[in-house]
Amino acid sequence: MPIKINHFNDTLPLHSLLTKCLMTLSVGVLLALYGTAGEAVAQSQSVTELNQQQKAAERRRAELEKQINSVKRLIKSQESEKQDVVDRLSESERNISRINAELDGLQEQQEAAQHEIVLLRRQADGQRELLAERQEDLGEQIYAQYTSGLSPWSALFSGGDAQKIGRDMGYLSYVARARARAVQELNQAILSLQKTESEIKGRQQEIERLAERTLASKNELENEQRKYQTELGNIEQELKNRRAEAGRLAGDQRRLDSLIGEIGKTITQQREIARQAELARQRQALERQQQLTQERDAQARLAAEQAALAQQQADRAASMRAQAQEAQETAVSRQRLTEIRIREEENALAQAIRPEDLEQAKRRLTAALNERQQSQQQLSQARMLQENAEIEAAKARLAKEKALEAQRLEAKARADERKARALAASANDGIPQGAPWPLRGTLQGRFGRTRPDTGGVWRGILIKADAGASVKAIAGGTVVFSDWMRGFGNLIIVDHGANYMSVYGYNQSLSRKVGDKVNSGQTIARAGSTGGQVEPALYFEIRRGSQPIDPLTMLAK
Repeated sequence: MPIKINHFNDTLPLHSLLTKCLMTLSVGVLLALYGTAGEAVAQSQSVTELNQQQKAAERRRAELEKQINSVKRLIKSQESEKQDVVDRLSESERNISRINAELDGLQEQQEAAQHEIVLLRRQADGQRELLAERQEDLGEQIYAQYTSGLSPWSALFSGGDAQKIGRDMGYLSYVARARARAVQELNQAILSLQKTESEIKGRQQEIERLAERTLASKNELENEQRKYQTELGNIEQELKNRRAEAGRLAGDQRRLDSLIGEIGKTITQQREIARQAELARQRQALERQQQLTQERDAQARLAAEQAALAQQQADRAASMRAQAQEAQETAVSRQRLTEIRIREEENALAQAIRPEDLEQAKRRLTAALNERQQSQQQLSQARMLQENAEIEAAKARLAKEKALEAQRLEAKARADERKARALAASANDGIPQGAPWPLRGTLQGRFGRTRPDTGGVWRGILIKADAGASVKAIAGGTVVFSDWMRGFGNLIIVDHGANYMSVYGYNQSLSRKVGDKVNSGQTIARAGSTGGQVEPALYFEIRRGSQPIDPLTMLAK
């Protein structure tokens, strides 16, 4: 739960009360910061003990929330008579922060929906290819029956041998069943394609709804910003008067120092406990990494074996398909020539007059009929080869699917191994030299130089920025403060470990809350002009312990 400190007053004796609250808050903060380390310690505890600790933590959390709310009410009641100009901007700045966060969420939803549509379109393309294959298979079956010259009626009324008629009818029955299966598969492919296209349409409608919501939120943001600009214009003169009060601004700086000092004390007191827990966690992570490495190696071997088997099946299927195609073409050609010969011999028999010519024509016709029977048998064998080739092709597709599944499992195993490796090496290691800038822009204030508004010196740097520009973490760490603070507006503080913290002030909105883990270069806020500033800018500090240091010595040149 974020610490919300609305306003400070130099004249109020609240330091001891705030210190007590911050010390109590350390329990809740450290539960979030070192949750992974706590898992390692918890392995040696019983379920009953863990339940008791959980209940105790809930009671402490409830007590802490009561204390924080009490402090807020006290601060609010004691400062209600001293309405500061910055207080009048607080509500507008909070609303802008909330709306910006909503816009970010809607943008992520739109990107996710767009990505899903791309996947669905790829799936639809695959289904269209499958549909084309099913149509091609059905066409080949119809063409094969047509070129064979067989039909149920021609077989029944041919007047040929009964056994031959039975064989022909059996073959035609098989062809009919195969055609029915092909039609069924074709219909199934059409239904799958229609379903995918329906899903694509649904996602597109969802994107349109998200776009409408985004537009509405943008309009709301623009209205809020116009309200803010109107308010800012009305009180600009008062802001100028307030800037003349250098003593109060110096008090703002002291309040920030006090807050950072209390946070630093809390972190220091718990660091040894966290270090021991971290060592235990790293040992467990290393063991887990070794186990995942073994699993990944096993998955890699399985993937290689499945890929080799799939290739063998594919080669065998291609070879059998080529043989079947060649045999079928030869059989069809032979049957066509045989039918021509039979018609010629029938004509010769009809024209024969002499007995010897008649007998010779009958022998030639009988030979042609035998040849037709042999060609039909050859065609049947070719079709059997074609069926075997299709079976092998199906086996090859199945083997390919198994190989792809093995590759997916291997990829998941590698991802698990990378996560385990990152977990084993994860730690807050401070701020590296040459760290990236939180935001690039013109320097309007430099560390150690005189501030024209207070007469004091800058403890950080002031970077000119466009309103709404992304403010990024300069190194990995944990958010320890994220709220509005008098004199600094929307303020966020990140603990980087090794006794280093970074401070980001004057933000338009805050993108992360207390307890969040952040990575280097990750957006944590958006630049603005909160806390009484006239022009948008980012106030940035680096602290070693409670002492500010020159950020330019740590940031990239």
